[in-house]
Parts: sequence; structure tokens; C-alpha cells
Amino acid sequence: MTANEARKLVRGDLFLKLKNYKSELLNLRFRQAKREQNPLRIHIVRKNIARILTVLNEGSHLIDENLALPETVDLAQTNEKGEK
Repeated sequence: MTANEARKLVRGDLFLKLKNYKSELLNLRFRQAKREQNPLRIHIVRKNIARILTVLNEGSHLIDENLALPETVDLAQTNEKGEK
């Protein structure tokens, strides 16, 4: 999964994929202890988890900025009492 693919998904789908990747990572670590799997797959799964978390954090950051934008006041256009 690439970051662009993750950005196209809905937030609920991202959380579902994140849960699936985390459980897959847990299983891969158990299999790694038994030397039954390719260690490259762990690397790929960890990168996918990081990509999903990055996309989720980007989205929450944008939402927080939009909600917290203060009203802009043009100070040059106001008098001493703050009236226009």
C-alpha cells in the first residue's frame, strides 16, 4: 500500500486496515521466532502501518487547524476601541 492509496480510503477503512496489519505483524513475529517466514514481510507490514498512521495524523491535523482558526481582524482598519 502506498501513501496515495491510503489517502483515498475512508477513515474507517484505514482503521480496519491498521488493525489487520497489526495482527499480521504479531503473527509474523511469532513465526519469525520459529524461523518459519521471510523477514522482509515484517519490514513491509511495519512500513504499511507507518503509512496508515501518517495519513491518519495528516487528516486529524488538518481538521484541528480548520476548527481552531481564529477570526482574522485587520488591525489597520480598526480604531482604538476595536471598532471598524
